[in-house]
Amino acid sequence: MMNTSFAQSICLLFSVATFLCATQVSAKEFYKWVDAKGSTHYTTTPPPKNVQRKGKVNTYSSSVSTQASAAKNDEQVSREVENREQQQADQQREANEALRQGQAVAASAAQ
Repeated sequence: MMNTSFAQSICLLFSVATFLCATQVSAKEFYKWVDAKGSTHYTTTPPPKNVQRKGKVNTYSSSVSTQASAAKNDEQVSREVENREQQQADQQREANEALRQGQAVAASAAQ
């Protein structure tokens, strides 16, 4: 009985591993790029170097990765970091204020 369940487990594990390998092998990379005239192209070959915008298409979800230029990308990353830092600072201020209010309520209740 134990040998049968062990064999079934091995077969199941092998099947899952085979399926995962097969999906990775069959996945293709697709590129999205915009030419100088503004036309959008989708290809399986990398775009030319002189294109306006280029990126890779994520075929496993509905999102598309696009990169305008290295400088613009750096600016976007900087803005995102600043926004995250500002959000964290705002959350910290709110938490500190809530803590002060809680301490004030506890102190007045203790009296």
